[in-house]
Amino acid sequence: MKKLLSIVMLVCIVASMCSVSAWAVGMHGKPYDVNGVGFDTWADAKSYADTLLGDITVSFRGEVTFAEGGTHGVDQIFPTPGKVSFVGLDNTAVFKTTGSGIRCIYQPGGLSFSNLTHVDASTPYSYDRGFRYTEFVGNVSFTGVYFGANSGVRVEAQDGIFGNLQFNSCVFEGTSDEYGLWVAQGSATVNGCTFSGNRAIKACDEYAKGSPVNLSVQNSSFSLNNKAAVEADIYSNNHQINLGPGNSYNCNIINLENSAKNVTLQPNVLAITPESVQVVINNTIQLGINPAGLLSNDKPIPVLWVSSDSNVATVDANGLVTACAPGQTTITAYMDNTSLGSSCTVVVTEAGAAPPVINPNNPAPAAPVVEDIYYIPATDDNSNMALWSILALALLSTAFVTRKRKNEN
Repeated sequence: MKKLLSIVMLVCIVASMCSVSAWAVGMHGKPYDVNGVGFDTWADAKSYADTLLGDITVSFRGEVTFAEGGTHGVDQIFPTPGKVSFVGLDNTAVFKTTGSGIRCIYQPGGLSFSNLTHVDASTPYSYDRGFRYTEFVGNVSFTGVYFGANSGVRVEAQDGIFGNLQFNSCVFEGTSDEYGLWVAQGSATVNGCTFSGNRAIKACDEYAKGSPVNLSVQNSSFSLNNKAAVEADIYSNNHQINLGPGNSYNCNIINLENSAKNVTLQPNVLAITPESVQVVINNTIQLGINPAGLLSNDKPIPVLWVSSDSNVATVDANGLVTACAPGQTTITAYMDNTSLGSSCTVVVTEAGAAPPVINPNNPAPAAPVVEDIYYIPATDDNSNMALWSILALALLSTAFVTRKRKNEN
């Protein structure tokens, strides 16, 4: 019995120590900790951090504020050239941006936020319909961050520095008409995040046409009231938008404003059914494709059908295939002015003829006549051949060394 009581007391002591350590960072009991030094106020903590030149980690409860200001340019939170990290200790931790203007936050060594709430209390942009966005350039990561109403983040470029932002396991709950994430100049990688409310992500180079706009979203969920998960407003080809794998959509997937040609979906929601088919000459077959959730200026994107060999089979504007002569052709459906699409192999035979062997190398059809359509070329997988080559070389080398040792003996 005494042994059991001792174990229970030990467990209680350990639990208490863990609780205290979470509350009293560095055992000093202060709400703000800068590299192990405790402070009672954010003003005192910031004053101390301003004197440091290496990496800085701020662990805190309560509120941390940073005032942006001025027109364009960049603002550093601390003067250090090192990396700056903000770590929330409980659900009271808030990183708040205040002030006015459109200056970007930048830390030369990178910037990271984890386990906290982001709030933008700055003056809204007049030219952005009153929206608020905290702008970042350089390398910035967000992990376990909550973005509520009026707390949009914008990927920008300033003074030749492009934004490169990463979001992991973050929650975006925008209740206003503001985007949770706006990629304007630079790159954003989103993984394991949830988006709800009115709007989620915008990819747009409107204010700096031709700047790189790269967006990758995977393992994330979207449940929006009336907008697409991604609204792409692109004016040049200098972009790449990759949605998937692992995403779920309780809304439209993407709305292409102007044009966004370099777009990929994984898995391809546009897969043609069936993927391959045999048709007897002079017969027809209807191919199907489901472009639901893919919009252009809030309207369904037109589908363009094309055959690689119209002598073998033709296809009309609705995907109806007519078999003309024995042979093989590839029928492809393209989403107008995008890189989205998929293909189906069609083999045409004479009545009563034995089924031919489908040639997987049959060339895809030529692109339909649409300006600047972007295609993603397929690649051959030679990994197995390379593996066998390496194993063969290893066996030959072993045999040579063994024989040499025998001769020496």
